[in-house]
Amino acid sequence: MLNKVTSSIRNVYADIVVNTGGVRTNLRRLRTRIADTRALSAARRSEPWLSEVIEHIGPCRRRLRGRYSQYTDFVSNPGNALSLQSSALVYALCETLRPASVLDLGSGFSSYVVGTYQGESTQTVLVRSVDDSREWLERTRDYLKQLGLPTEGLRSLDEFEATGCGIFDLVIYDLGSMETRKRWLRNAILCVKPVTGVALIDDCHVGDFASQVVSAVRERGGRLYDIARITRDRFGRRSFLVTGLAG
Repeated sequence: MLNKVTSSIRNVYADIVVNTGGVRTNLRRLRTRIADTRALSAARRSEPWLSEVIEHIGPCRRRLRGRYSQYTDFVSNPGNALSLQSSALVYALCETLRPASVLDLGSGFSSYVVGTYQGESTQTVLVRSVDDSREWLERTRDYLKQLGLPTEGLRSLDEFEATGCGIFDLVIYDLGSMETRKRWLRNAILCVKPVTGVALIDDCHVGDFASQVVSAVRERGGRLYDIARITRDRFGRRSFLVTGLAG
């Protein structure tokens, strides 16, 4: 009898521990969501155009979902590809801001997104999709060709640097390994058009990289926004939005 009582007490205690852990996890998620929402609200107040971009994200995500699923099944895995959330944001930025030039630093699904925008645009759009891996660049080339999208804007990082890089209205920064990304960060920031240019910098969940982004943007006198509320994915990845850089 005593053994049964002891066993029952242990089971109840185990349930309490599990449930308490679940409550704590949910509280952490709630706090994170509140912080993310506040950060996004602040960004919208500072950049009024961002509200229109956010309105476009849902439709853009629905348009991309099928193609993204195919891409992560047959070309790359979801952990390496730009997230669907960030891809939809890139598409929404293109549809809303109508950039005349786009720099895609880190080829892949983002190359499909900006290539689709380029093909749909009524204006001439300059697109450069750059990668530090020639092998991966060729895989991107094959993928775009299969879909009938232009490939003349593809460049290796060496080729891109040799031609003087340039200045772009929209820059998507998701280049190579984290070490490569840290090393090339300030160059990427220099590619953003002063004052009106916008940059989306991915993988800012990595603490030391995030702090380096903050420092690099401050050096250029720009404005930086944590937009985790609309870019956080199941891997915990999130992006920063940069604008208002000084010349």
